[in-house]
Amino acid sequence: MALAFKTLQQHQQDVKRIQDRFKLLQNSDSSHLKSLDRSSNKSHMMRGSSVYRKWRNELGLDVLNSVIEIDPHGMKVIVEPQVPMDELTRLTLQERVVVPVVPEFKGITVGGAINGTAIESSSFRYGLFHDVCLAYHLLLGDGSILRVTPDDHPELFHGVSGSFGSLGILLLVELKVIPALPFVKLIYHPCASISEGLNKIKELYQTINPPEFIEGIMYAKNALTIIEGRWLVEADDLPQLNLSAPWSPWYYAHVRQASLEKKPMREKMSTYDYIFRHDTGAFWMAAYGLHFELLARYYLEGRLGLSEWSQKLFGPLQIEKFASLKDPGILTRTFLNWKLPSRKLYQMLHADTEKWFEERFIIQDYFIPLRNTQKFVDWVTDFVGIFPLWLCPVKATSCPQILAPHSGNDSLYVDIGVYGLPQNAQPLLKINREIDQKMDLLQGRKMLYSYCSYTEEEFWKVYPKISYSQLRSRYFANDVWASIEKKVL
Repeated sequence: MALAFKTLQQHQQDVKRIQDRFKLLQNSDSSHLKSLDRSSNKSHMMRGSSVYRKWRNELGLDVLNSVIEIDPHGMKVIVEPQVPMDELTRLTLQERVVVPVVPEFKGITVGGAINGTAIESSSFRYGLFHDVCLAYHLLLGDGSILRVTPDDHPELFHGVSGSFGSLGILLLVELKVIPALPFVKLIYHPCASISEGLNKIKELYQTINPPEFIEGIMYAKNALTIIEGRWLVEADDLPQLNLSAPWSPWYYAHVRQASLEKKPMREKMSTYDYIFRHDTGAFWMAAYGLHFELLARYYLEGRLGLSEWSQKLFGPLQIEKFASLKDPGILTRTFLNWKLPSRKLYQMLHADTEKWFEERFIIQDYFIPLRNTQKFVDWVTDFVGIFPLWLCPVKATSCPQILAPHSGNDSLYVDIGVYGLPQNAQPLLKINREIDQKMDLLQGRKMLYSYCSYTEEEFWKVYPKISYSQLRSRYFANDVWASIEKKVL
């Protein structure tokens, strides 16, 4: 947990110690410095970030875990990169402001959301998390510290997003904030098809008075709910959904019930609960653990390495058994909700079981131009048969963000979150490659936090290698930080 606040002077003292340690490593043992950035593990969320942990431990980066200043008049917050989203949001809401884009998992850090990119239901207005950043303070590969903004060193400022620490180490971040109210009013729009759902997104997006938040959850080809969120300006008698109690529903299951009304349903949530509505259960991924066989296989095969025992007990994995997720009942939630926030689920993921997940589950975010979204959804639901899907519209960037997933000629993309066990018996690497090829054909990009099936040659056909290499050379990243393709492929 972050320390609530520290002064700028305290921050500068911490940074000076980090900088001195870095220079000492540079001058005393360059081979040791380089070894810090080499690992067989990957440095993004779905794989163990041991590369980053080496830097963090060697340089003492864990001290960068505090908020420096919240300025509700200047509409800015200054924060260190190790501050998690729940702590940042708790403190900003006390000042009746909030960062415009807050990713939905409480444990995601400010630095992680920049280096790995992050999205939310407000992204159709503001873009990704890094699009509301005003400045970065970076430790460069030569040991110097540089403040970069859209006007000062703009090529590095825009290049950092999605770079996974391959251009420098974040030391401090300046972020925009906007006014916030205590409650969000939600309207659930049930739709009978992806076409109807996308039309509703367009209608909400293009209206004179668009909402603050838009997302969709697709439960089947003929069952999709678009969720509209607005600040609750006036007092009313709307029912309140509470997600903070031990027995609170998982949000995706609650929305499924709301969609059965066959007409728009209205309710309100506290702003804090709304922002982190998908945290418990990590969307719906924890619901797979409600299947006893799948949970037992995870422990026997993934944790204990007893694959032969698992095969004797259960036989070959029959994926069709897990096509329908079990929504957790009130007893399950009461006894297990405390165990199933995203932080604890990621601990399970990284407990030497990443390969087990990598060989069985798709956890990917595909950014598809709005004009091609229906084609992609129709195809991917037939191909992998995973439901629910998450739909989150996102404003495209016009800035030269060479590694960002929402960079292109279209004004609006839709992030298709595909999270689950595919109903397709092919090897998962082949499935991922086919999805990536379809995504490329439809002029989309993916977030690179998860497993990436590109070869190095294919990767550099999608991303501009020359521009990226020039950045690494200009800002002393070569031979210090591992290149992006070494981290994500």
